[in-house]
Amino acid sequence: YSKRTTQCKWVDHHIPFKDYVDIYANSKYYFHLPGHAEWSPRLFEGMFLGAIPVILYQKYILPFSDILDWSSFAILVPESEWENVFDILSQIDEKRYNYLQNNLKSAIKHFCYHKKPIPGDAFYMTMLSIYIRQKNLSGISSNTETQR
Repeated sequence: YSKRTTQCKWVDHHIPFKDYVDIYANSKYYFHLPGHAEWSPRLFEGMFLGAIPVILYQKYILPFSDILDWSSFAILVPESEWENVFDILSQIDEKRYNYLQNNLKSAIKHFCYHKKPIPGDAFYMTMLSIYIRQKNLSGISSNTETQR
């Protein structure tokens, strides 16, 4: 907070929706901070508008993290590094930024739902994630039963 600069827009009050969209659409990065709930639409709003998420986390399981490599399209900052977040961002060169941006453009389709699901969209990703988690849990329970 103390390292805010003119390069960092800080909005801590209600603003008109158009301004909200404009800020995201004209940002390279945006912060996704822990809140009162595990999930927030802010995580996706910035992504859909082309900004790279900077995810400040403690113990946070990201959507489809069992399938997608979030570090390829987001900046993940653990709680122990929060005070260094502006230094971390200032060290990202244009090549790394472009890499993140291109991967974000590829990943965003996985977070979209359609009336009729299409392969790779959020419906398919949700089903695949459930399948993987169920398979992992089945493996854990059979191993546990075997050990008894």
